[in-house]
Amino acid sequence: MIMTLVKSMPVKTIAACINEHDTRLWRVLHHYVDSARDNADYFKVRQVGVDGTSSKRGHS
Repeated sequence: MIMTLVKSMPVKTIAACINEHDTRLWRVLHHYVDSARDNADYFKVRQVGVDGTSSKRGHS
């Protein structure tokens, strides 16, 4: 349920709605994201594009 909500809501808002600390939700979120990255198959990736930002304009 949490993974579905974080697609459209801030973690702090979800934590308030379910009466839980946001730090705990962040730990759960990081667990599942790290697990998905570990299981991802990047074997067929041949090129990676990078879009630059302008720090002088305040972009990050």
